[in-house]
Amino acid sequence: SQQQPNLITTSARSSNSPTNYARTSQTNNKTTTTRHNLSNQHRQNNRTPKPPYRCYRCDGSSIDGDAPTRLLNPSPIFILAKVNQVITKIMFDTGSAKSFIKKSILEQTNHVNIQFKQQSYLMADGSSTFNILGTTEIFIEFEKSCTSIIAGVVDTFCVYCLLGMDYINKYY
Repeated sequence: SQQQPNLITTSARSSNSPTNYARTSQTNNKTTTTRHNLSNQHRQNNRTPKPPYRCYRCDGSSIDGDAPTRLLNPSPIFILAKVNQVITKIMFDTGSAKSFIKKSILEQTNHVNIQFKQQSYLMADGSSTFNILGTTEIFIEFEKSCTSIIAGVVDTFCVYCLLGMDYINKYY
């Protein structure tokens, strides 16, 4: 049998009394109602349901813009911007602590000298590594903003330029 959405309904109340609400769920043709009292503190935190009634799907996810209860795989964020005066596709990656640029794109620009010092970085999977050749300062320009960051230079990479949390924390 198909489950129906859980509906939360509010009862009438005075401004000084606690909020009462009932959550009704239906599973296998059996209806269960649970009643709860909420204090004024909860009401002040906007945690009480308000008309119009909020509807929750049976899988536990909400449809009101709240945080999802199941894992989502969001698309990466890409922009086109100038890196050292050359238009480049840039990816923002909140899962990366550092910023990186591919050597082949860097060679097309007028760039600051690379400080060669090979290092290995651990990937998010916890077992794979990739090597950087060194670091250099890159200048990113979009709209009328010019920013810079020290980026690791890599031979092979999935994108031309990746801006990680070092960049995001510096500018946002």
